[in-house]
Amino acid sequence: MKKSWEWTESDIVELIENETPESLTLDYKRSDSLAKDSKKRNEISKDVSAFANSAGGILIYGVAENKHLPLSIDDGVDPTIITKEWLEQVINSNIQRRISGIRINQIKLSSHPINVIYVVDVPQSDLAPHMAFDKKFYKRFNFESIAMEEYEIRDVSNRNKAPNLDLNILVTNKALQPTTFSCDFILSNKSMVPAEYTNIEFYMDARLQQTAIGVFTESEGDFHINIEGKEIKAKRFYKQLSIPAAMPILYGINFSINNGPVRFTYPKDKGKYYIIARVTTAGVAPRQFSFTLDYNGFNMDIHKGEDYKEG
Repeated sequence: MKKSWEWTESDIVELIENETPESLTLDYKRSDSLAKDSKKRNEISKDVSAFANSAGGILIYGVAENKHLPLSIDDGVDPTIITKEWLEQVINSNIQRRISGIRINQIKLSSHPINVIYVVDVPQSDLAPHMAFDKKFYKRFNFESIAMEEYEIRDVSNRNKAPNLDLNILVTNKALQPTTFSCDFILSNKSMVPAEYTNIEFYMDARLQQTAIGVFTESEGDFHINIEGKEIKAKRFYKQLSIPAAMPILYGINFSINNGPVRFTYPKDKGKYYIIARVTTAGVAPRQFSFTLDYNGFNMDIHKGEDYKEG
């Protein structure tokens, strides 16, 4: 796959034709976002720093969008006025600390032979958090850059000092029986520091009847979860991961927790079902994640809610 700093106009056209939406790691901006005024310079610093403080990503200056979908390449900018050097200078002088590894790709337009658009590739930064021109710290959330909470700033500043675990649940309908669906529980570490001792708890909607639970252990007793204003009966499952019995969770590697089948019978009723997960690892405040499983009568789709840290 081509790197963004190798893209040409045809690669941008492909994103548009494929209706590639904006995401945590992709953002479309019109070319007039590069105007030479203080408000636009501040917006540039905000958006670039948000990517560096989060998972990294790509900013494309020169694409019109609607409802987060790309519509078309716009007229671009005159590269003798909005130069690559000017954009580099805006980024470097308006973000503290300076972000290493940013690449700017200047792409010529066939429809406007003089004009260009810019693709800015921002890596996830090991020196985060980075402060924008307005002296705030930003992160990517959904499709925008938003100010970080105080605890998030602390977490990001510990990126090289402690593990930073993220959890996702993947649903597959490739179970052995057509009446069941499977889940895979995936941990990933966004920090360079390995997670060597980790405990995972799952509070699963009791209406989800499991047929196989893999390596998880079920707790005895009655449990409830509170979500979307509802109190729902739940079952608790847990798994401890610690060296040397288990490998440490390393940076950049997706770690499958279950290491075996986790299967559920499809519910009788359409609707929403819930899982709350709590992840604890040494040196970091516990983190809680929420998941909504939406059953339409045929398939089970999962949606991840916003996570938060305790303490």
